Amino acid sequence: MQWLKEHKFVMLVLFLLGCSLSVSFYLFHWLFEPISQKNTSIATVMEEEPENKTYNFLLLGVDQRDDDIGRADTIVVLSTNLATKRIGLISIPRDSRIEIPTHGETKINHSFAYGGVFLTQQMVEKVLGMKMDNYVVFNFQSFKKVIDILDGVDIDVEKDMYYRDDWDSDGGLLIDLKKGKQHLNGQHAMEFVRFRDEEGDI
Repeated sequence: MQWLKEHKFVMLVLFLLGCSLSVSFYLFHWLFEPISQKNTSIATVMEEEPENKTYNFLLLGVDQRDDDIGRADTIVVLSTNLATKRIGLISIPRDSRIEIPTHGETKINHSFAYGGVFLTQQMVEKVLGMKMDNYVVFNFQSFKKVIDILDGVDIDVEKDMYYRDDWDSDGGLLIDLKKGKQHLNGQHAMEFVRFRDEEGDI
């Protein structure tokens, strides 16, 4: 148990990779197997790839609600190489302007509302010029659950954070975090990542 607490980031990365492989595997067979009649698993494909193959995972954090599919407000590409055992992260600002087919020039995070994860993946691949092998989508509830599974996270809050939005769903949004190092559970970690002020979303 102590080891898990001391290696929370490693466990989170492994959890994300596991989720992405599982979700992509089942989605692939559910959507495409009746057409292609292929039975090749993701594990088999990975075994056939060169040892130094780099895999790219699209990680999306969406503000999904019961009556709204939401937008991809967090867009991160995670690249991992099994041979070098290195991981790279690229974050794409949600307000980045991009040309989306039939919708014109707009913010890249709108692509999720227009066409779900598949359209967002296409736009990210277009912007970065690299193919995504798998993806993981987190909404508010799944984000909080992951943090709670890890028994919370230690965060050095850089400043006092206070923000209130009475019109937000689920009874309104109240963020009230104090500056300094502290242990945050899923709910408070969500408040930390949702905080915004005049300094901008980044």
